[in-house]
Amino acid sequence: MERSRLMDLDELLFDPPHLGVPHGANAFGQASSERAGFVRIYLRVADGVVRDAGFLTDFGAAGLACGSLVCGALHGAPPHDAASLRPNDLLARCPGLDATAGRIMRFCLLAARRASIMAERETADAGS
Repeated sequence: MERSRLMDLDELLFDPPHLGVPHGANAFGQASSERAGFVRIYLRVADGVVRDAGFLTDFGAAGLACGSLVCGALHGAPPHDAASLRPNDLLARCPGLDATAGRIMRFCLLAARRASIMAERETADAGS
């Protein structure tokens, strides 16, 4: 499963998986910094599972890598799993990222948590 495999840094930087808005996305979350930039995580959730995830960012190379790692970790999982993702665990999947990646990873995880909250609200609203 993609959630545990090591990622190739070149792939994350030059052909980032999950870059863009997935077709049928029904939840999103954003985190931003006035000085640094933004990241937005999109989820397509069906039957209580993230079926697709994507992201947009202007954080640069580290943002591309971190966004891909977060989306890959969420794919196939229940949305509430976003709350259990830890920056260092995800960064360990891609040796070679520089020190700024830790800060950007925290922004990506915040956006993912916000997307998961929206997804869970949408699911609850659909069930009522």
